[in-house]
Amino acid sequence: MVGTAKVLIDSIIFNRAKGDDMVAAMIRTKLALKGINCTKYKGDTPDDPKIIERLLAIARDFGIAEPVMKQYESYRRRIQAQ
Repeated sequence: MVGTAKVLIDSIIFNRAKGDDMVAAMIRTKLALKGINCTKYKGDTPDDPKIIERLLAIARDFGIAEPVMKQYESYRRRIQAQ
């Protein structure tokens, strides 16, 4: 699969920021401090299991693991159906 990291990053930002641009910028900064460069991951970036696991751990730390996991599973099902 490709693009999973981008989906997870967008999901983390969406679920934490809830539409607030300042909070979204803060989340991007927090991700950068945790070693995730948001601009590096695009929809065609090959999946790296270490990065995906790190993003899922960050979602758990932020307390939004459940909605992020739902979006992640939905994305995986869509890709596998293609």
